[in-house]
Amino acid sequence: MKTFLKGLLLCTIVLNIEISIAQTFDEFKAALTAAKDGKGPESIPYSSLRDDAKAKQEKMNELCKTDAWTCDGLETKSLREEIKGRTSNIEDRKNEISNLKSDLSNAKTDDEKKEFKDKIDKLEKELEDKVKELEFKQTSLKTDLSDIDIRLEKGNKCLEARNDVQKVYNEATSKAGSETDPEKKEIAAQLINYWETTQKEHEKVFNDVKAGLDKCKKCKDGDL
Repeated sequence: MKTFLKGLLLCTIVLNIEISIAQTFDEFKAALTAAKDGKGPESIPYSSLRDDAKAKQEKMNELCKTDAWTCDGLETKSLREEIKGRTSNIEDRKNEISNLKSDLSNAKTDDEKKEFKDKIDKLEKELEDKVKELEFKQTSLKTDLSDIDIRLEKGNKCLEARNDVQKVYNEATSKAGSETDPEKKEIAAQLINYWETTQKEHEKVFNDVKAGLDKCKKCKDGDL
């Protein structure tokens, strides 16, 4: 009886191992099909890494939407120069009004007083309008700078997310490169080749995001 049970247990273990090996090889074949179809995470034959890649890929796709981090249209150099010019113009106008008020206090006749007063009233109205325009431009700059900071933060998170995804593929590459089973090893070589190709694409996009962030920094500093 004991001999029978031992034999049954041995058969069960062998059967489970064969089923496990068959399932693993099926995963490799499914991964190769996914690779040929350009389905990134699905091309990983190891379930835990595949699930990890899917989750990180989804996060990356959300964080790396181009409109979330690009600073096109947020160049601040010309706006800063305009604010500087308007500020200088306002100071000139204030000095002009101050001089006219001094002239008014020294005026002798009613006609002279009226002439200076009319000029002062006109310049003060113009000054009021110019101050409002300046404040509008300053608010616009403040808003743009705040938006740039938000995009810089999102862009940096995008880079982190891309690195996280790449780490999963690096781990999958290492694991596939260690396969010893002849059939799986042949497929593993094709998968590694696919991942290396996608890594080059990843590096290009990664560098594009870095270039975009460099532009954001220049926009923030007023160099663009």
